[in-house]
Amino acid sequence: MSEKWIENTFTWLQKKAKVKSEDKKKSLQRKFDILKSEKLKEKQNVYLERTKPESLPRKKVVYNNSSKKLSPKQEKLLELGLSFAITPKRFPLLEYIAATENLCKSLEDCEDDESMEKAQKIRNIVIHHMKKGLGMKIKENLLSDDKKSIQEIISDPSIVICPADKGKAIVIEDRDTYLSKMQQQIDDGDYILEKRKEKTLLNRLHKKLIKQLRIMEVDLDGFKEKRKYLVSAPVFGHMYLLIKVHKKNFPGRAVVSQIDDPTYKICKILTDILNPLAINGQSFVENSYDLKKTLAMIQVDKDDIQASFDVIALYPSIPIDKALDCIRERDCRKMKPYRKAQSGNQMISSICSKFA
Repeated sequence: MSEKWIENTFTWLQKKAKVKSEDKKKSLQRKFDILKSEKLKEKQNVYLERTKPESLPRKKVVYNNSSKKLSPKQEKLLELGLSFAITPKRFPLLEYIAATENLCKSLEDCEDDESMEKAQKIRNIVIHHMKKGLGMKIKENLLSDDKKSIQEIISDPSIVICPADKGKAIVIEDRDTYLSKMQQQIDDGDYILEKRKEKTLLNRLHKKLIKQLRIMEVDLDGFKEKRKYLVSAPVFGHMYLLIKVHKKNFPGRAVVSQIDDPTYKICKILTDILNPLAINGQSFVENSYDLKKTLAMIQVDKDDIQASFDVIALYPSIPIDKALDCIRERDCRKMKPYRKAQSGNQMISSICSKFA
């Protein structure tokens, strides 16, 4: 065999091997694409099944008292509850930074080395977690159609969505009906319409609190001591209704949120002082479990008749003067003293009589 023939044969084998290699690569790529497509479809099917309203946990009962008709899909989405959060499209970087700086700023205002060190540690921890989460892909927990359905309900100005007074139910009321129930609560109470501006009232109440605390010889010069009693940037409490779905005509129970009210921190101190008075009273039921335990010990005969009484507006009906007299008669120092120069009884007498 000549050298030329051997060279031509070797060249031919190289070409054939290259063609075979390319064919094999294409075959393997096709198989890989098919497997990848099947895997992707499987993931999508699992995601669609998981995000269907029918497959999500049903935790709430929805009472639609409004004139707005909801689709079965919308009702099932509302059954997820008012605390159900839709995942954001991207990592909430600004929200994390704002919340962290707000906390660290409150610590740094103390102006001591320990607080400054804590603030810096918090920043370092948050930055470490933000670096991890910044490039993270956030999985959606609802389909786009479901998000549109929820947005349609939330953005409707003619209705109000609120929690029920008892249980885990959600109530949908017409806004006019809801406001009329709230107005009825105000009309039934002993309230006076204040004509002065909110800022004027807040400043006046803030000054009264400072004056009363100084009379009690509370040191308000230091920042640490001052922030125990006074709220920075206070706002007035706001009232909302919890609908009583277990009663006729679905009446509302008024709740006043006092968070960031000028008296908020002082009320928290008074709560710590007054709670032991109730616990050590002649009659005290801590919660429904305690009531069940108490009732289980009672022997009921066949001739006995069980009855329950519903007290309307219990707390607003308590006479303030008599309540203060009862508190002053009890020795709060034996139960939970207020750790200042004055005892709890003195603080109750001075603060309550001024702001009750």
